[in-house]
Amino acid sequence: MAARAAQPQESTMPTQPSPERQGILLITRNFPPLLGGMERLNWHLAAELGKRHAVHVIAPAGAAAQAPTGVSVEEVPLKPLWRFVLATTWRALRAARRMRPAVVLAGSGLTAPIAWLAARCTGARAVAYVHGLDITVPHALYRRLWLPALRRLDAVIANSRATAELAAQAGISPQRIHIVHPGVQLPPDMPGPRPTPAALGACRTLGVESENAPQRGQFLPDSQPHSGAMGQEAGKKWAAA
Repeated sequence: MAARAAQPQESTMPTQPSPERQGILLITRNFPPLLGGMERLNWHLAAELGKRHAVHVIAPAGAAAQAPTGVSVEEVPLKPLWRFVLATTWRALRAARRMRPAVVLAGSGLTAPIAWLAARCTGARAVAYVHGLDITVPHALYRRLWLPALRRLDAVIANSRATAELAAQAGISPQRIHIVHPGVQLPPDMPGPRPTPAALGACRTLGVESENAPQRGQFLPDSQPHSGAMGQEAGKKWAAA
């Protein structure tokens, strides 16, 4: 039987951690100075969450120099992959025991098992932000080890309804799936009147839907766009893909 499409579950996620636990540990292999949409997304995750919580990031070498103001960073080797996984796991366990965060957040499916392990060792909530390939990658070892870890997380944040459906089909409980679109960033020198909050669709925790269809390259103007279409149509609104 086909899995039922997941629906956004925004009301079921606690908006504030307990008073004893306020920190967030973000674990990711995608972070500036690497260039790309996922790297930009994780940077904004750290920046926006850092406005309300103490955020500590574990990311590849060079990330500390690019970190948002007030966000601490531990660097690990980017390559080879096995070294990144081992070094990140060790540092994540140490950081989680030291800061005892409220949430351990994986910036993609790749670091989900590490986030789950660090969270379980310290009683934190384990969460991952996933893209479609995090669910569908055709790699036997990944599907044997990583997908079960995603199923065990306290919450999975999907970047679109299509990704949420894939997550549900992969066996992740629809009650644990939440949809947060990455969004687009409006340039400060955009001509004409600035959109009002009423014109901007549904603001979410980490992103925004916009009445304006994003243009190719708008999400990361300093790098070569990886897709010919930077948005997906949802009714009359556009949400960055």
